[in-house]
Amino acid sequence: MEMERWMRQLHVEDLDVYQSMETGIEDDYIARFFERISSGNNRLFGLFEGEDLIATAGYTLFAGRYAMLGRLRASQAIRGKNIGTDVLTRVLELAKQDPAVDWIGANTEEYNGPAMRVLEKIQAYPILPQHAAVAKDVSGLGEKGPEWQEVTDLEVKRSWLNETYIRTQQPFPLQCYYPFPATESLFDEESLQEWRFFENADRSRYMILKKDMKRYHYTQVVYPWDDYFEQPGLWDTVAIAQTEHKEEVQDDVTVWLDLPKTHAYKLPADHPFDLSSIWVLHEAVNQLTREATKKAAR
Repeated sequence: MEMERWMRQLHVEDLDVYQSMETGIEDDYIARFFERISSGNNRLFGLFEGEDLIATAGYTLFAGRYAMLGRLRASQAIRGKNIGTDVLTRVLELAKQDPAVDWIGANTEEYNGPAMRVLEKIQAYPILPQHAAVAKDVSGLGEKGPEWQEVTDLEVKRSWLNETYIRTQQPFPLQCYYPFPATESLFDEESLQEWRFFENADRSRYMILKKDMKRYHYTQVVYPWDDYFEQPGLWDTVAIAQTEHKEEVQDDVTVWLDLPKTHAYKLPADHPFDLSSIWVLHEAVNQLTREATKKAAR
């Protein structure tokens, strides 16, 4: 006789509970960063049978309204019994109940067939596949040219974002691994002051360079066009910022570029990027769906 499954939120003090579940994953980042993953803007939930933890899933809130699903783990002893679908369905329903959340999605690697199938089952559909293109040295990339001019005016920064992301609803890479459909709420004043904006000489192009830390240090390049390697000085500017970043952290820094799969052919033959990691952004609930749901609930 199967025991009834039940779920509760896991908190910082539940690390031992999490470690009691045999996932078969060596150096599991959830265990390493459990305190952070189970607190703050992160929600981690455990699915139990009796007293045994059999699966986890959760979501992280970004900009107060974007919920990114993830943290999917399952006990080796019970895999193959739709456990991933069960726990993620429950977590999705909890995220839907959060009145502050207008968008719910997930981002998973393309090769991860089991995760892709679970997302399909919970009706989270792919909207953007892209390479997490990373490189150690970009100094010889693209056309040589003068260093791009840094922009400090917040209104100019907002104008560029409005033109290239908000109006088009093009997904914006808020952090490494975390792109979202662009709305004004993604671009708070603190972020705009922190992010470095650069314009080319005739102000027909701009890019954003952001510092990120996901186990390793990254200089993240945000560029909304597909002529990455035709703009003189673009990669010279990135290389200078990468060097400055290295000096600041006194450690290695890798360049990260979210490169849509449809743009990969633009890469020169001798490019330095590792393209082995392809991530697919999925959307489960968008703002229009949420508004319709809220109206129906009134």
